[in-house]
Amino acid sequence: MALLRVKIRGFKISALKAGPVVMDSLTLVHEEEREENGDPWDVVAFTAEALVKRYDFVEIEAEVLERDPANPGEAEIPDKIYKGEYGSHVKGRRGKHLAHRPVKVWKVGVLYLDKLAEKSEGGHFVLAPDDIEWYDVDGSHYVYEGNVSVEAGERTPVYLVLDTEEGFRWVRLIPRDAPLRVPEKESESETRSPPGAP
Repeated sequence: MALLRVKIRGFKISALKAGPVVMDSLTLVHEEEREENGDPWDVVAFTAEALVKRYDFVEIEAEVLERDPANPGEAEIPDKIYKGEYGSHVKGRRGKHLAHRPVKVWKVGVLYLDKLAEKSEGGHFVLAPDDIEWYDVDGSHYVYEGNVSVEAGERTPVYLVLDTEEGFRWVRLIPRDAPLRVPEKESESETRSPPGAP
């Protein structure tokens, strides 16, 4: 039997509100690390089965510390096995995919369409750091997947930018086939009357 280091994190689904951004997030409510002997696939599966009743989302990682030299089949076991699973009371995947596994988010940013239009150079967008409007997050939120909304007002939000413990993640907020340009404003002299107007 292999000697394993098993890391467990249990999360509750919560809401993150930062500036105009409202999105689903996860709050870490349980974290544990232990050593265990056994088949890593079985340990991960049994641990997940026990914990999905208690948490909205659980992730388990089993790292092989030592293999049993008397069991040649253990050479085929990967060094790490990971499983993330929603709680049995949560109905499957939720909204946009935001990260490959739960990661802590430090700040959220919004890039609006008018900033992109100002920065277009030969079909490419060149952005300055202040083109993104940033909002701090209290540090207790993790992102994985979920519903995202941005109170836009008169501006069109194009991207949500997540500053996380694993780097930046860009999430497109408008459909893929939507053009990334601001409609040109007509000058007063070019403004046309609607059909049938005097």
